[in-house]
Amino acid sequence: MRELLEKGAEVDAEDGEGRSALTMALAGGKEAAARALLEAGAGVNAGTGRRPLHAAAERGTVEMVRELVEKGADVDAEDGEGRTALTVALEHDLDEDLDEEDAGGNEAAARALLEAGAGVNAGTGRRPLHAAAEKGMVKVLSVLLEKGAEVDAEDGEGRTALALALAGEDGEGRTALTVALALGQEGAARALLEARAGVNAGTGRRPLHAAAEKGMVKVLSVLLEKGAEVDAEDGEGRTALALALAGEDGEGRTALTVALALGQEGAARALLEAGAGVNAGTGRRPLHAAAEKGMVKVLSVLLEKGAEVDAEDGEGRTALALALAGEDGEGRTALTVALALGQEGAARALLEARAGVNAGTGQRPLHAAAERGLVEMVRELVGKGAEVDAEDGEGRTALTVALAFGQEAAARALLEAGLGVNAGTGQRPLHAAAKKGMEEMVRELVEKSTEVDAEDGEGRTALTVALAFGQEAAARALLEAGAGVNAGTGRRPLHAAAEKGMVEMVRDLVDKGAEVDAEDGEGHTALTQALAGGKEAAARALLEAGAGVDAGTGQRPLHAAAMKGTVEMVRELVEKGAEVDAEDREGCTALTVALAFGQEAAARALLEAGAGVNAGTGRRPLHTAAEKGMVEMV
Repeated sequence: MRELLEKGAEVDAEDGEGRSALTMALAGGKEAAARALLEAGAGVNAGTGRRPLHAAAERGTVEMVRELVEKGADVDAEDGEGRTALTVALEHDLDEDLDEEDAGGNEAAARALLEAGAGVNAGTGRRPLHAAAEKGMVKVLSVLLEKGAEVDAEDGEGRTALALALAGEDGEGRTALTVALALGQEGAARALLEARAGVNAGTGRRPLHAAAEKGMVKVLSVLLEKGAEVDAEDGEGRTALALALAGEDGEGRTALTVALALGQEGAARALLEAGAGVNAGTGRRPLHAAAEKGMVKVLSVLLEKGAEVDAEDGEGRTALALALAGEDGEGRTALTVALALGQEGAARALLEARAGVNAGTGQRPLHAAAERGLVEMVRELVGKGAEVDAEDGEGRTALTVALAFGQEAAARALLEAGLGVNAGTGQRPLHAAAKKGMEEMVRELVEKSTEVDAEDGEGRTALTVALAFGQEAAARALLEAGAGVNAGTGRRPLHAAAEKGMVEMVRDLVDKGAEVDAEDGEGHTALTQALAGGKEAAARALLEAGAGVDAGTGQRPLHAAAMKGTVEMVRELVEKGAEVDAEDREGCTALTVALAFGQEAAARALLEAGAGVNAGTGRRPLHTAAEKGMVEMV
């Protein structure tokens, strides 16, 4: 930072959020950098956004708080939310030792501010007392009240400290007592009850509901003794008793059903002993959940207790249907799961039981068999009517899946079954083979298709994909088949080769007519990609081919080199005419970027090349150096 200041950096310049470099240094806990800025004359009250004192208070850097106050910092200045530094300090992790001499961190910062005369009633937004009340800081509250804090003052939302501490509701209409119970914090709940927290307060869920749902028996007794309305309903019309035993969740499931769905057999048995209804629930019934989980003993108990064996769930499925053809959380049937686990015997048994070969809203059985390379099962499923061109949730056919997992034999079985080589709205078979480097499969697929330049969901051709994964042999096979070197609406082949540092491939693509300054979807050229990946040899090959040093509407080549700290490339780009103070989309120059990534050598090279210390409409170099604590650069 010293070097930047010596070169004329404006010490109190603001960033886009109205913060000075001093504020940035303090916010990052960089005391040495902050002191260097103070020595250079940084204003202790500078900035139209957050002030330096607020940043020091939030970080709990006590000595800096004292030093700023001594230098004239306005102790009661407000931030954009109307809070003073004292309020900010209180909002951040106090230990309630405000009255102790050995207090440290934010509590010590708060103490230092009080000693400096910080107003306990200052601030047009949240007051110090509000922050302490909401945090439950009992000792701090005592100190503030002793110093004259107005106990009935309201915050910006019209709430008093007492309201915040006791009866305030969160976004779900719950009071502090309800929240404490919902979190299982019995001690905190008892303390709130002793402080007369309302047992029936809250426009949403009441304390009794939370205690019932958590099974906190002793707390329930206390709440009832204090007059909690036993039949009060929560926002969804449920009583505490309903929640405890037979209440339904948002999916119409009772506690018993949920316990079974989670595989909690012990909890399920306890609920049954407590009289939980075996046929309760407007959605999925307990029998459905047990059937889907394969909990045989529980199924027996449920049936003994009168569970309706033919009852349907919300989607019209019986327990038997769920046990055989039901889907798991990923939309897979039992047949798909068996195949995914390579359990051919179980899969054949399910097929004999008439399990659907096309069932499942997620992965289909054929996809699972293809992924595992179960060639005979692939043939059997196709023979039983499996849809060979069906897509999974990612728009892939079984052929694509087989290739994506390197299952060449399964892929050939699918091709024999007549699966379309261009099918699928997601990844295409050719892309999958290219990614895996399956050269022979690439050639075979190309022979069966005319769409060598088809794009995937990201606008990439198979050639780009092959290069992105370093599969040079597959890439050359595609080039031999006529793959376009400029094809693709997303990343181009040249970008992928440059990023991987494939120098010979870069040269070959350029020789075949690749547009050297073409941009990808983010406005980056291949040169920028090579530099961002630290591939200097590929970058030089592109420069030899005439790549523009300032080309690209996204990140510029110089910014990429600065980010990686490749000093020689920085110098070379500048020598070739790169605009040293050009800005990126965030208004940062290459110098700011170098500093942001801690690349001091690259930053010095840019300064030597005449980079402006005050350049950039976004973050300035000085702010960045301050935030990183780069004292010498300051």
